[in-house]
Amino acid sequence: MKKTERILIVEDEPDWQEEMAEVLAGYDILTAGSVGEACRCIEDADLTIDLVILDLGLSKVTGINSGLTVLACLQDHRSEVPCVIFTGRELPMRKAAQLFQQYHVFEGLEKPADMPRLASVVHTALKQSKTKTRQKSELPVDEPGGRGKNRQVLPNHHGLIIGVGNYEHPRFANLPATERDAQALIDVLTDPAYGGYPPENVHAITGPEATAANIGAAMEFLSHASTPDATVLIYFSGHGGRIYEHENWHTYLCPREANPDDLSNTAIPSDQFSAALSAIPARRMIVILDACHAGGSAEIKAANGARIWKSGLPEYYYDALSQGSGRVVIASSKADQYSHVRPQGDLSLFTYCLLEALKGEAAIRGDGMVHILDVFHYVNESVQANEPEQTPILKANDLDMNFPMAAVPGDLSMALKTSQAAPEIETIRKEIVNDPIAGAQALSEYLASHSDLEARRNEVDLKRSQLQAIQHELDLFGPDPGKVAEKNRAVFYLLRICLELKQSEG
Repeated sequence: MKKTERILIVEDEPDWQEEMAEVLAGYDILTAGSVGEACRCIEDADLTIDLVILDLGLSKVTGINSGLTVLACLQDHRSEVPCVIFTGRELPMRKAAQLFQQYHVFEGLEKPADMPRLASVVHTALKQSKTKTRQKSELPVDEPGGRGKNRQVLPNHHGLIIGVGNYEHPRFANLPATERDAQALIDVLTDPAYGGYPPENVHAITGPEATAANIGAAMEFLSHASTPDATVLIYFSGHGGRIYEHENWHTYLCPREANPDDLSNTAIPSDQFSAALSAIPARRMIVILDACHAGGSAEIKAANGARIWKSGLPEYYYDALSQGSGRVVIASSKADQYSHVRPQGDLSLFTYCLLEALKGEAAIRGDGMVHILDVFHYVNESVQANEPEQTPILKANDLDMNFPMAAVPGDLSMALKTSQAAPEIETIRKEIVNDPIAGAQALSEYLASHSDLEARRNEVDLKRSQLQAIQHELDLFGPDPGKVAEKNRAVFYLLRICLELKQSEG
């Protein structure tokens, strides 16, 4: 019996097309042998497509760039359609996995293809897609012209938000802003107009509830509630630091009941926290730590008067936490700096900037999402613009992995896509994402045609020169986290210019 689902196979080799169509004979099969043919199918609003199978190295001339073009087209026009990619020697699966989050790839397989495995993956992908579609159809319909008040676009995103607030021990300063930070973050994440996290997926632990036992139980719950396909956000705002014990430094996060005289039994040691993270199966995990608060914590001295407690978390602690696959760690400041509260006294500066990023300030890719590295670059720049002595830091095992952290308001995405300058700038934006150097050149040429934007063109040309130099070093010497971070910052800058142009000319 023929199934109703339609599968688009994007493959330039007829033999592979035929073999895949044969193993998937129960489905309605559509084939495309080139980038143009594939994109025309994807862009055809009258054509139903339920799943795409894509040979990433579609063109022998342009290599994976042709496959990336199809992925970008799919993301722009049918972001909810699952995609299964094939890759060969031109891009090993270890590196292709970096694309999974950026382009919402469901699964990746290596050539030569294991056809029974392909059939199984296709069945699973379509089943999960159908379940998500049914769940969305059961949500209340938005009012015309509304901001998506009832949408939940990220059903597989989970959050654990911890704000300690006041401490029981008098030698730990109370931090009332941390509770407000946590609640404000929860409000944005679960507001359907912004974050898109289902409220039932976000666990809040604040104030009197912020104990070591409750935090541990919540993390254990996440290890069972999340799946490998999930994205998990863990946010902690409270005291943290190091203490010199038994001739070694030991690092702790401090819950409400932390006792500076007995941290090993009342706080959360680094190895325990790291083990709890490792037990969570999600392949995408964000850990945000705000544990260097101005106002201080207990000073602990040895009998000889030497200080044995240092407030704030060291960089090696963040390095260790970031070692898990797909894990990104963001800290509000360096170990020797304070995390400041805004002059208004309501929220910490770091969390305020984080909220602004999630509300759309970091939504620069035109896909209705805010991506994790873009969030960090926005927060880093905004915090330092207001407080030069506070430098947020980021640690990640793979700085090329820029997965979606949250959704942005529907009306913001629509406003950008329908602005007068949108078509041309949108094309440039896509090119920047796929080939930053060529995209920077295209953006420079666009700015050159507008005499009032000459200053911006000079800035873009400088970024293009930086990108060329960075890419040259990466090609010569191989991966370098520092150079990759510089490249990411330059791409963020270029994409933000595209966003500003759309907003100003809309």
